[in-house]
Amino acid sequence: MFQELQRRIDTAKELDFGSIFQRSLDLFKETWVQGLILTLISIAITLPLIMLIYIPMIVYGIADPSAFEQGDLAALPIFIMAITLIVVIVIISALSFALQAAFFKMIKKIDHKETNEGVNFFMYFKQPYLKKSLILSLALIGIALVSALLCYLPLIYAIVPLQFFVLFFAFHPELSISEVIKLSFKLGNKKWLITFGLILVAGFLAQFVGMLLCFVGIFFTASFGYLPLYHIYKDVIGFDNQPEIFETNSI
Repeated sequence: MFQELQRRIDTAKELDFGSIFQRSLDLFKETWVQGLILTLISIAITLPLIMLIYIPMIVYGIADPSAFEQGDLAALPIFIMAITLIVVIVIISALSFALQAAFFKMIKKIDHKETNEGVNFFMYFKQPYLKKSLILSLALIGIALVSALLCYLPLIYAIVPLQFFVLFFAFHPELSISEVIKLSFKLGNKKWLITFGLILVAGFLAQFVGMLLCFVGIFFTASFGYLPLYHIYKDVIGFDNQPEIFETNSI
């Protein structure tokens, strides 16, 4: 399958910006409810996890309230807070990655007029999906950080291939981690310019329209930014009947 996917990318046709954008708008009309649910679930999961970051400080403040008044904070609580922050970021990234993968599965079903049987927002929260989601999200963060450290210009390039991690994970869960990364960068390189342009336009439009709707509208429009990526993947890779479970050793 890996070689076949490579072949499809190599032989991909030219993509039309206007066609993809219009189809994304049409699909948004059918999937905005799922997009809203995705946003709300993400917030519901993220907020409690963020609160965990402050637990070390809260416990320390209860044990020694005078420390905050004197500005004398011990190094241990700060260290624990920093470690907690890193762990929370990793967990949030992995869960968000899994949620986005499920969302792409849903919009594919809706786009093809298929039933959503067996597809839900938490389908990738079980093993062995969650392990692979965690590793891929860590790889994504790592690549983004390294790119940012190199004067940010590499990050502008890498931002496109990184977007395809979740799509290959969602539709080809049998692929190994390295294969997902290789294919994502191959597709990102092949269709970099049109993907970057669609990301910018779709993201700006989603935020702008959301702000016009008293900012609350962002909850409704945020998912629009995912749809051009879906159509690029659809036009280049296409869809086959994919296995729903991959081997746990395919890392």
